[in-house]
Amino acid sequence: MKPCKSAVMQALLLPFMVLCMSAHGQDLIGIPESCSDGADQIKTPDGRIFSCSLESGEFEDITPPTDDAIWPISIGPANSPPSVTEQRPGQWNFRAMLIIDPSGTTRTIEFDTHANIVSIDGNKPATSHLSELYFHGARVWPHATVFYQVSDPDGLPDFFPDADAYSIFRNGVADNGFIVDGENICPAMVDGGSLWYLAYNPNEMALMGSCGRAAKRPTGSERAGFHYYPGFDGTVPTNRQMHWIFQRHSDPASPLNDDKGNCHLYCED
Repeated sequence: MKPCKSAVMQALLLPFMVLCMSAHGQDLIGIPESCSDGADQIKTPDGRIFSCSLESGEFEDITPPTDDAIWPISIGPANSPPSVTEQRPGQWNFRAMLIIDPSGTTRTIEFDTHANIVSIDGNKPATSHLSELYFHGARVWPHATVFYQVSDPDGLPDFFPDADAYSIFRNGVADNGFIVDGENICPAMVDGGSLWYLAYNPNEMALMGSCGRAAKRPTGSERAGFHYYPGFDGTVPTNRQMHWIFQRHSDPASPLNDDKGNCHLYCED
């Protein structure tokens, strides 16, 4: 059995996780539903690392952030007053998205050509448009184009209207933000397992930085035609992945269907 890297890490995560690679540690093509077989830690060919939770009996993702990870600027302590400004995009090329999140929930969002939000799940939204956010004049995400859902007239994310800067920047974007990279738009997704942050970097959060390389599931596969982030190439369970499809304003509007064939937007009568 290999020794744990540090006693500090054990103290942080036990009894929730076992981070030592045991004699049963293994590389697997898929992740079992439970870890009752005695394996403490496994690694997929895609590079994801899962460790057995003593509490739930399931494998939890402890993968560190990748080299492509997008990190925000340092904004100081969590109680910093939010000195936030926004910058809206000029021309917005994307008409709509359908997103299936790791929990299996399907949601849609629709935009006009100026990045105003027309609808969310078919309903008029509380948030009004997309913007990049700046903190004391600096882009919050300096190495990527990251958009938040922003409400009028205060220019703050609608889901944190009175929150401090820490909450707005670290937490809000992972659930409601979007990354644009070249011809691709992707829902923002945290890069790395949540328990890695708990052990090593509890005050930070990185986003997946590989939106520009997002690929499509091939014909005949589960969720064929849906985009996904590199590193989730079929060996990671569906409930740990993000899938999405999108339409551009330059293309004709067509029905947006989920992976079961159910139409959610632009449905034909």
